[in-house]
Amino acid sequence: MTHAQPAHRRSLATFALSFLTLILLAGAPSVLKAQVEENEATLKGTVLDGESGEPFEAVQVEVVRAESGERVAGGSTDLRGRFSFSRLEPGSYRVMASFIGYSREESAVVEIASDGEVVEMDPITLRVQAIQVEGIEVEAERPDVSFEVDRTVYRVDGLPAVGGGAATDALANVPELDVDIDGSVSFEGNTPEIYLNGRPAPMDGDALTAFLEQFPADMIDRVEVIPNPSARYDAEGSGGIVNIVLREGVELGITGNVFANMGTRGDLGSGARVNMMRDARSLQVGGFLRQSRRETVSTRFQENLLADPVDFLERERFTERDNLTAGMDVSAEAELREGLRVWGTARVNDEGRDNEASTLDRRLNAGRDLTFQSERLSSTDRDRTTLDGRMGVTREMESDRGDHEWSAEARWNRRSDDRFTLTETLALEEALLDADPYLARGIQDELDEARSRLTLRTDYTRPVGQETIIEMGLRSQLRDRDSNQLRRLFTGEDVDEREDTGYTYTRSFHSGYLTFSRSFGDLGTQIGVRAERTDTRFELPTGERFDNDYMNVFPTVNLNWRFDGGRQVRVSYSQRIRRPWPGRLNPIDRSDDPLVRQVGNPDLEPQYTHHARLEGRWRGGLGTLSFTPFLRYTTNEWAEIRRVDAAGVATETWENLTSTRQYGASLSASLREVAGIRGRVRLSGRREVRDSGPLDLAFPSSSFRWSVRGNASSQITSSLGAQMRVTYNPAREVPQGRRSSTIMTQVGVRQRFMDRRASLNVMIRDPFDLYDSTFESRDPSFVQLAGTNESRRAAVISFSYNLGSPGRR
Repeated sequence: MTHAQPAHRRSLATFALSFLTLILLAGAPSVLKAQVEENEATLKGTVLDGESGEPFEAVQVEVVRAESGERVAGGSTDLRGRFSFSRLEPGSYRVMASFIGYSREESAVVEIASDGEVVEMDPITLRVQAIQVEGIEVEAERPDVSFEVDRTVYRVDGLPAVGGGAATDALANVPELDVDIDGSVSFEGNTPEIYLNGRPAPMDGDALTAFLEQFPADMIDRVEVIPNPSARYDAEGSGGIVNIVLREGVELGITGNVFANMGTRGDLGSGARVNMMRDARSLQVGGFLRQSRRETVSTRFQENLLADPVDFLERERFTERDNLTAGMDVSAEAELREGLRVWGTARVNDEGRDNEASTLDRRLNAGRDLTFQSERLSSTDRDRTTLDGRMGVTREMESDRGDHEWSAEARWNRRSDDRFTLTETLALEEALLDADPYLARGIQDELDEARSRLTLRTDYTRPVGQETIIEMGLRSQLRDRDSNQLRRLFTGEDVDEREDTGYTYTRSFHSGYLTFSRSFGDLGTQIGVRAERTDTRFELPTGERFDNDYMNVFPTVNLNWRFDGGRQVRVSYSQRIRRPWPGRLNPIDRSDDPLVRQVGNPDLEPQYTHHARLEGRWRGGLGTLSFTPFLRYTTNEWAEIRRVDAAGVATETWENLTSTRQYGASLSASLREVAGIRGRVRLSGRREVRDSGPLDLAFPSSSFRWSVRGNASSQITSSLGAQMRVTYNPAREVPQGRRSSTIMTQVGVRQRFMDRRASLNVMIRDPFDLYDSTFESRDPSFVQLAGTNESRRAAVISFSYNLGSPGRR
């Protein structure tokens, strides 16, 4: 703990200075553009998907001389299907575009008459082609997975097993990601940062988990896994970035989609999205409503080794949770004049949750005889509202060396959380009451929490020379959280004791980045660096304050080679940070369980991760094979630690371990469609070596974990498709214990009709009811066996209809 300094005033002053810097930078692009010397010509264009008419990203594009066929430039299209090649000499050229499963297209001759000319080509359209596989002719479809320079893209439209489900179902179908029973997402055992449409999600922690469990998968277009993001992205998140891209309209006129779904476990959902595009203006409006129910039975058997003689605790807990979530978003964009666009988005989400729980505790002596029994009932009503607004401007400027782009964005986010919890203990152990006179027979908690976040950023991209692109930018953020929680304790004498368990948290954050990207023939390179300054303050109701100020520099490297024969190699490295969210810092016990204390650690420090990967991919006649070894080194990694005292009361908190080293690899195979069936299988394994440092914990210093997952899909007819997914995780060692093996299966069937505009999905999760999870933990003070007996088996039926063009193949 450090004593208070004028950190808040300093943060506001720094934030104001950064805001002034952003305004000054707004004029920089015009100055930089004026300094660009007029030189060779530029050739630009767009590639479209012939099936849907949408822009086609990651298409290989080559520029060749019309007469000799000599290759003079090459690259791939961006997310808008655009390409641009600068420093071309006057002459005649052709452009070649190709993508696996599509016909190779060649443009008409394009003439460049003079230096400094900027030529915009007519769009190039790629169409599905028939492929011969061992004498069988099949019609290829646009791949559900694409391998790009710094990310792997998975299209949700190609996953029938997620129809009618939530975002967590879509993420669970991504081979590289793991989603546990609580909805937490991990990548190679680490927590990634979740993005929406290329920006950090408007919530974090348990609020983000709840959002992903409720957000409809039918509104998602694709999921992008970015293991080592470039310096352009924030360095937050030890497991890279998972970017969820929502569906958007791309055609003039009115397009959109509507959907509705219903499940066997009380799940209901519906939503719609309408896109209106006219000339250089667009408007998108979407909304959804989702209701879900979840029932869980958990058990715990604990042996208290500090008691003499030892005693035991048996616990059985039943929980029923009902959720009702509604969301709405509006996006608008307009081109004021050529190259100048303004845009804005607004999003509101409201989640209501009712939680009913009953807990039965049974005390046993050394002979396993019952000595005491108590029952605790709790009821929670919660309402959480999230508001998120963004507005920005983008200026595109043409020059003889290529396009310059400058953008600025302001974002404001606010989340309010109101919660009321009433807990009643029907019978209470007198020994516990004697040990703690404030232990309540009844507890009433009232939470009123508000969190706000203001972010300002500016980015500038410009070409330098023939194959080099420079990106630079600044970002400033000010966030605060005011958590007011009033606890009333009703003791045996009906005395009303009040306790304030809230806190305030403030964090200011300022960063700048610089990246260089250059192509050397078939080798693409990208290096970058991001510098960040962070100032945090955590204050308790008693006035006690914990300040933490630090400066970091994060390098990134991405190298990508493309070889003949469909071979590709990608090497990447990044350093990232994961900061503890305020709930893990609060040292005040906020648990309503008299036998389990849950306290934070205000001295918890950020954890830092170095991550290096080598990814090799080969495309052949039967499909694609990839091999990915990786190494990850983390310092100050967190672990949730449980300790039990002589009275049998457990305390759960968070501690920093000294370091963790992970090294492993994954082997993936993606099979092309043969006899109507295609599929993917992924086998991954990693060894983890831990150093607990000064902590005296009883868990192994190393462990090995592996998993296998696969899916198979079949286009039974031109309009009927099916998919099955299986994931198996063997038992594994974790800090203070061991988790059991788990297996999860999922089956989906999709029927398209009405010229592929409409689809009917049936998704069955865990059809054989195989999922089961147990956890055994061990410490010098206790031995505990815990399990969660929650049936995951469910069936969901959903219907969707697309307005506008037919659905994508």
